[in-house]
Amino acid sequence: MGMAPKDFDPTTWPASLIRELLCRFGDNNVVQSAAHANFFTGGWSGPASVHYTTEKDALVQMRASETNPNAVRWLNEAIKATGVNIERARIEEEARGY
Repeated sequence: MGMAPKDFDPTTWPASLIRELLCRFGDNNVVQSAAHANFFTGGWSGPASVHYTTEKDALVQMRASETNPNAVRWLNEAIKATGVNIERARIEEEARGY
């Protein structure tokens, strides 16, 4: 999973390697966790809340057409975690006066 491209774009998701790995092996918690680590690794510029909101919107879009239960399971967990990140970022940004 760590070697799979970070391809979490709604337009490429249906044919992505990371999705295929989740579909085939996503019943394994280690695979789910590795995909999670892959998704949340990276950087951005600008407010964190905007970054996480953009990520969450993409995940929701991917979930809308997803039929594989392993991929749906991962998407649901990633959406939940991203929602937590959004709230935390908004609190931190408000405290900093952004």
